[in-house]
Amino acid sequence: ASRDVFVDNKLSVSGHGTIESNFAVSGNTTIEGNTILSGTLDVEKDVVFNSNMYVTGGTTVEGNTILSGTLDVEKDVVFNSNMYVTGGTTVEGNTILSGTLDVEKDVVFNSNMYVTGGTTVEGNTILSGTLDVEKDVVFNSNMYVTGDSTIEGNTILSGMLDVEDAAVFNNNLYVTGGTTIEGNTILSGMLDVEDAAVFNNNVY
Repeated sequence: ASRDVFVDNKLSVSGHGTIESNFAVSGNTTIEGNTILSGTLDVEKDVVFNSNMYVTGGTTVEGNTILSGTLDVEKDVVFNSNMYVTGGTTVEGNTILSGTLDVEKDVVFNSNMYVTGGTTVEGNTILSGTLDVEKDVVFNSNMYVTGDSTIEGNTILSGMLDVEDAAVFNNNLYVTGGTTIEGNTILSGMLDVEDAAVFNNNVY
């Protein structure tokens, strides 16, 4: 028969049940056992899963999704738009970012940070450990050092070297241009001058 069937009370099926057309339920439905849907499951309101949900194929979710527990993904995850995280985030393993990483607050690295490209830092930068640079360093503005500085290797200064306190050279000092010294000068060793020396005042 191809007529409608209405059940006002419980419908109990002990064997297999096949429905070849639409199946409309206006109240609650309890299904015990495995359920196989070979078509589309279209739900207009909320869906609550009290246990695990396993999906073996692709899943498309349109609209906001709220997860109150842990999201465990064994393979790759692709976000085609922005991802906002309001709490702490722990990432174990390698992380590759092909775009811009924009962080509004502090960033803490508990291990080494390797940068293979150019790096632009705007604002004050505090390094509490050692800054190890294998190649050239260019400062386009002033550099202030409040502690001791040790430089190994040749150093070229194309501008003026202004030292407010004492300067100690533990080895030879070679000057190829003119040199002006204002104030008292103490030489505890030999002064070797290859060309003419001019003293505009007394020499004692």
